[in-house]
Formats: sequence, C-alpha cells, structure tokens
Amino acid sequence: MEPPTQMKAIVLTPPSSLKLATIPTPTCPPNSLLIRVHACAITRNELTWLETLARKDPIPCHDVSGTIVAIGPEVLSTFAFQLGDPVIALISFSRDGAAAEYVVALPEELTRMPGNFSWIQAATLPLSALSAWEALFVHAGIDPDACKGTSLLITGGAGGVGVMAIQLGVAFGMKVSATGSERSRHVIEACGAHAFLDYTTPDWWKGAEGRKWDYILDTAGGETLRRCLSLVKEGGFLVSVNDEVQKWKTAETENVRAKFFIVKPDGKQLGGIVKLVEAGKIRSFVDTVFPLEEAAKAFELVEHGASKGKVVLAVSEESK
Repeated sequence: MEPPTQMKAIVLTPPSSLKLATIPTPTCPPNSLLIRVHACAITRNELTWLETLARKDPIPCHDVSGTIVAIGPEVLSTFAFQLGDPVIALISFSRDGAAAEYVVALPEELTRMPGNFSWIQAATLPLSALSAWEALFVHAGIDPDACKGTSLLITGGAGGVGVMAIQLGVAFGMKVSATGSERSRHVIEACGAHAFLDYTTPDWWKGAEGRKWDYILDTAGGETLRRCLSLVKEGGFLVSVNDEVQKWKTAETENVRAKFFIVKPDGKQLGGIVKLVEAGKIRSFVDTVFPLEEAAKAFELVEHGASKGKVVLAVSEESK
C-alpha cells in the first residue's frame, strides 16, 4: 500500500516549542528507504544540537523501529531486506528524525529488528547501544575476544548509554563498576554490574576494589570527567560521550589516553548488537512510553534528568 501524502509529525518551532503538525510525507530518494515508524526514542539535549537547529522546523528523535514501505531503485539490487520487513535504525543527526509517521533512512543506517523485542523495546537500542559499542570496541580499542577480566568503570550507569555499556561489558567478561544514585541502584544491578558506586557520597571512587580501572566510559562529563581522568590505570583508556576531554585534563592527567566522540550510525555494528539481544545478553530498559501527541511532556521528563533508561514515543497503533 502506498504511503499517504500527509503525515503527523512533531516539529520544533522557534524559539523552542514542540508541536504536532500535519506535513507532507517524505518521498523515498533513489539511494534510501522509507520507514513507517512504529516507535522512536528521545535523547537528552537533542533539541539543542547544532545539527537540529540547522534545519527549518526539524523533526526530533533519531532512534526508530518500524517497517520498510518503500525502497529506492539504487538500493534494490544490493539491499538484503524487503518491503514489510521490521527494522531498527539510528537516523543521521543531519536529517529529520523519526518523531513522525514516516522517516527516510539510508541502507547503511539500519538492521533487522530483534525477534524477541517489541516495537517499543527495539526503539531504545540504536543510539544508546551503538554509543556504548563504539566507545568500548572502536574508540577505546577493546578487543571483545580478549577483554575478559579487565576492569571497566561507567559513569551514569542508569542512563540510556550506561545500561547498554554495562551489559556489553558483562557480556564479554569484563569486571564492570558503575555509578548512580541509590534510587537507580536496582537498574544498575539488574544490568549485571559487579559493583555499584553511589556518586552522591564523598570519594565514591574509593568504594570499589583497586580504585583505578583499565577502561572508563564517561557519560556525565564535567567534574565527574575530571575525576575519572585520575582513575585510569597506566596504559588504560577513557572515552567520554558527554564532554570534550582535553579541557578537563590537569598536569597530573595530561598523558592519560582519552577522547570524546559522537556516535555514528552503523547498521553492521547494530546487527551485531541485535545478535546479543536475541542471545539474551542485552535487555532494554524503558522508563516511560508517551503517545506521539504528548512528545512535549516526554521531552520535559528527559531534560529534567528524571528518567532511568529510555523514554519512548509510541507512533503507530501497533506499538500502543
């Protein structure tokens, strides 16, 4: 069935207002696919990203689960999926997101949806899981086949990236510590972390054996990042997904190997994560589900930092 000519979407209008609008359904470019959106997930601060503000009336939410409804002619001969297939994707931040009934995706951005996840659960995966995967196995250079027993500290362990990073570390045999507040302790422990560190207590880093780690994934930034730079073992590595690293270095930590990065869409890596999901190694953590028309409330919850896990918008009737 052909997509309708008009669709509902959440758009960001000046200066910072989210509204439900009826706009033209995007056409499918020759090198792309059109996805009927079932659910999408929210990322904190995304409404203030330069990539978002560079577009007129941008549509937010770049995590998507949905079904393929159109395939561009340049994709047909090489694409492994078919019309109607359920998929997930991280949509490039330079294009409109998935807080709409339809979204355009590139073939290299998506992979098949896990068979054991619902539409809502699947929408929580792409950005958070890819951020964790790329931080650990790309930028920190960890070899997933040779990291058993190495130590990993994750700050913000109950956040979207944190819960995925804990589970990835545990899945590959790392000894994982994670920070959080007492009210998020159950989430961190449910992910399989070997040590919970309450960041609200003075000298929280002294609550774990060794007090230094082979690898650190920082999702908090700021003063937490500055402290973490002093907690990396000699020869270890720190990766931040929140803040530039160099500005927090001191004379004592100048030589610590560390970097900041922004996640990139990668359907192949996402496919590897899907296999871990189907093997029972990774579960989703959904905080709250809102209907599309209540997107403003959903973003407010996320921006206040009150959520544990991901906040998801249910777009289609099938996802509700």
